[in-house]
Amino acid sequence: MGKKLTLQNNGFWFDSLQKVSKSPEEDNIAYLRWVPGPKGLQPRLSLTSDEQLFDLLKLALQLKINFMEFTTFRSCDPQRLREMDRQMKAHPL
Repeated sequence: MGKKLTLQNNGFWFDSLQKVSKSPEEDNIAYLRWVPGPKGLQPRLSLTSDEQLFDLLKLALQLKINFMEFTTFRSCDPQRLREMDRQMKAHPL
C-alpha cells in the first residue's frame, strides 16, 4: 500500500453499521467510512458460520473497506470469497 497510512478497526461486528450515521468525530466506525483508504476491519468475535462470514463481508463492503483480517473461519465457497475480495480491492486507496 505504499506510503499510505493504513487504518484498521479491531472491533467490527454486525452492530457496527448502526454507527455510521454518526459524525466521523463521534465514532471510529463512522470515521472509517468517511476517511479515504486503505482501511480494514477485524471482527471482535469469532465467526461461527460461513454465512456469518459473508454477511460481515457485505457490511464491510458498504463501508468501502479495502481489507479484512480474520482469526478463523470454516472453509467456504472460494468463488464467492474471491468475488468479495475483488470488490474490496476495487475501493479507492
